Amino acid sequence: QLHQLNEMEGIESEPIPIVSTTKAVSDIISNHGSESEPRIDEIEDYLKERAESNFPQALFQLGHFYFEQERYNEAKIIFERIQERDSQAKYLLAVMHYDGIGIEENHKLGIKYMEEIANTKNKGKSNLIACARYNLGRAYLQGFGVKQSSDEAERLWILAAQGDDDGSIRAQTALGLFYSQEENLDLQKAFYWHKIATANGSLESQGALGAMYWKGQGTKQNVEAALNCFKQASERGNVYAQGCLVAHYYTRKLYKRAVELAKMITTNEDAMMIARATDCLPNYIVKGMAMSCFYYARCLQNGLGTNKDGAEAKKYYSKKELPPSDDITQQEKWYHSIDTKRGHSRSQQSRPYCITTDSASVLAHHYGQPSCFDKVKFGVMIGFAVGMSSGALFGSYSAFSDIPDTCILNILGDSKGDNGDAMKFKHCSRTIIPTAFSNDSSLERYRFRTALCLIMIMTC
Repeated sequence: QLHQLNEMEGIESEPIPIVSTTKAVSDIISNHGSESEPRIDEIEDYLKERAESNFPQALFQLGHFYFEQERYNEAKIIFERIQERDSQAKYLLAVMHYDGIGIEENHKLGIKYMEEIANTKNKGKSNLIACARYNLGRAYLQGFGVKQSSDEAERLWILAAQGDDDGSIRAQTALGLFYSQEENLDLQKAFYWHKIATANGSLESQGALGAMYWKGQGTKQNVEAALNCFKQASERGNVYAQGCLVAHYYTRKLYKRAVELAKMITTNEDAMMIARATDCLPNYIVKGMAMSCFYYARCLQNGLGTNKDGAEAKKYYSKKELPPSDDITQQEKWYHSIDTKRGHSRSQQSRPYCITTDSASVLAHHYGQPSCFDKVKFGVMIGFAVGMSSGALFGSYSAFSDIPDTCILNILGDSKGDNGDAMKFKHCSRTIIPTAFSNDSSLERYRFRTALCLIMIMTC
């Protein structure tokens, strides 16, 4: 299971499905005539007053406010006080224990609370139940606090993902990733769940969906739909999708676009910060950065869409573990095996987003193909080689017409013509190996044409 855990490393707990208490209270105070944004202490005072007056949910909102402000000890005290009657408080308490947020990690206690929520029969808590099931699936996949079981993780995620409005979006994305793994490979299911998650707003799945459309994995290949997914995900901050667009621009010789986008991506190297901001897996953020560095370095090395700068190119090659080599073929071989160095096996034809799009391989089947000019040049060279070989072959034999009959007689028989049958072979003389020529000029012409023919074939 180590390969699978590495691929899905970074999946986090589902956040509680409620509006930010801090923002909600801020809006309430602002609507009551406040000329400026309320201060944090004003929001806290407002929530305390409501809690003291026993307003419904007021105590939870105060605890949630402390949680958002990272005042975890105060949040924990309130949540423990009300967790028996408030499922939301129990949920956040479970997350704090499982992930060690503000307190020491206690996986078993976190799972205990999550199981209690997941088994709740209250239909009004369907969103919370779905989130709890997602988190339990995550625990079973990772084997923290429970015995590791991919089958149980799959079962819980399917339960969590079902439902148009109350299904867990993270569970939908997790299933798309899960079915992309070599151990659980089912491309049609992976595509289905990524498509559902994308429709519900998952940024991670939108990049994955683009990759699957591009490669025709789990669905019919659709380059237009792939680029649409990449562009939309890129605009929303998906670094992996941005890296795929850089690769696309480069392969389509849109070098200026590739350079502009790559430069923007490579300015920010904090993958974890981007992961927190976009809710995307750090593993694929790094891959998007690696693609951008690679193609930007290629542009710098060859002066494509920017000024040629070999020193800067080497900097970007090495920035993402790329070798500063002048041998492009070696760079590409290294680049497309980068995931193998990280412990991932590859199968370009059978595995989608999580596997085949490692590094720059999402567009690898387009990368390095000859241009139209290269194809025409190659065709001309082949045609010329065939023409020269034909000339060497048939042109040399045509020299027989210039060879005196006595030469033919010397080859076939009596030079004085005593052999009466010798002259009958004159018209068959083209079948004789031309190395027997006594005509030096014909022989030299044959050798020259043959040599030129061989040179052209070797050149091709």
